[in-house]
Amino acid sequence: MEIPPGYYFYPSIYNPELGHPQLDIAITSSPQQRFYDTHRVLFPVAGASGVQLISISHPWTSFEGPDIFRICAGSFHMYEADGEEHSGFCMGGELRIQVTDAFTFCSLISTAPIFELMDDPDAAVEMFVDELEILIAKRQTFWGEEENIFAEKLEKVDPLLLFSSCVLTLESEIKRIPSASRQAGRYPEVLHTLANARLSLQNVEAWPIEVPNLIDLI
Repeated sequence: MEIPPGYYFYPSIYNPELGHPQLDIAITSSPQQRFYDTHRVLFPVAGASGVQLISISHPWTSFEGPDIFRICAGSFHMYEADGEEHSGFCMGGELRIQVTDAFTFCSLISTAPIFELMDDPDAAVEMFVDELEILIAKRQTFWGEEENIFAEKLEKVDPLLLFSSCVLTLESEIKRIPSASRQAGRYPEVLHTLANARLSLQNVEAWPIEVPNLIDLI
């Protein structure tokens, strides 16, 4: 059986383009001498003690037949056999896993954009994702020792609602910063990205009619 490319981010469904609706990954057990050949993947999932990373390699042996995981908001990481890392970020979603003799196939599907990260701290998407991660980390800190409750909320929340709520929360927080400070550093770029994110969803009628407060979600 022919092994598909290591990983593939589906084209954006938004206008202007914003992230990706789906990510497919073919995990192999030995190097295939191809670009981006994936050897192992780490995804964030809810556990008894909070959010933890699940490691997937080939062959995935914890089940018989297709399996489905609920992924939490956070970064995920894909590793080649030589250890080279490729990363991304999602607001949560459904991960379907299927095993063949030649590879373990994973499909991550989310109602919110999935972002590919290119390890460029000056890129707009990297700055945007950094702010999203900081915002979620603040909510995690709020729950303190009750991380299991935070993880349960993060697992159950609709990714698109969480994403939209984060966008509005970040806009509000940045706009409360004094004007002189707000014009410095990365704030102008982040505000521009936030405005474009909302526009991208609105243009395809994907922006929720009502966006809950972040504290009501997680």
